[in-house]
Amino acid sequence: MPSCNAAERDLIRGRVFPEPVDTHITVRGQFSAKVPISDHQEDRHTGAPWWQILTNPNMWALCTCGIFVNLAWYFIPTWQPRFFKDQFQMSMEASEILTGLPFLFGAAGAFLGGFISDRLIRMTGSRRWGRSLVGLVGFGGAGVCLHTIGLVDQAWQAVTLLCLFTFINDLAVPVIWAAATDIGGRYAGTVSGTMNMAGCIGAALSPILTGIILGDGSTAENPWPGIFALYSAAGIISGLAWLFIDASKPIVRKEIGGKQ
Repeated sequence: MPSCNAAERDLIRGRVFPEPVDTHITVRGQFSAKVPISDHQEDRHTGAPWWQILTNPNMWALCTCGIFVNLAWYFIPTWQPRFFKDQFQMSMEASEILTGLPFLFGAAGAFLGGFISDRLIRMTGSRRWGRSLVGLVGFGGAGVCLHTIGLVDQAWQAVTLLCLFTFINDLAVPVIWAAATDIGGRYAGTVSGTMNMAGCIGAALSPILTGIILGDGSTAENPWPGIFALYSAAGIISGLAWLFIDASKPIVRKEIGGKQ
């Protein structure tokens, strides 16, 4: 709020200072509080501590999760119409509504996932498991769901499972961004961007690997069960990565005296 004065902002932020001094400051004339005074400029721009970020196990686990979840999910916007054509002889025009439904269910899951995670943090008092449980169940459960999609023989069954997959998967999507913010602190943008860049590797590999497995279609063997087994393994790996993500441990500790 623009009406907050400097003393109020210091109290709200709970700044860490090198040598606290007991100084009484009256906040809006309502009460007197002892607030440490420092010339530390928290908002000044500093370079990202890349060594700390790139050598941190949390960062590696986040990137692993980002790579494999995108490897699994990017079937939805890329090869999904081809799947309905191959498996159920549906043209792209006929399947356009069916292929759009998973996006709708994914959006619903994304709205719900953040709420569940914050609620778990309040209930358990643990930021780590409030984030990690949703990530583990969301991405891991979605991976298990993917395995069954290539085995069904009815279009409605495939659509139902795809909608279930995106709903469960996207429960954890807001949580991975929240965890990046939790562990990134003032470098949340750098940590989020690094995690997202790693995720783009999986996003790029997904349609390429799928195309390689599909080949030119000359073989009589149905490749889709194998493709979904690959997606399933990727989803399960992205879920298991949450066992190594601890959102309660920031990569960069609070600054003291303007230094790391």
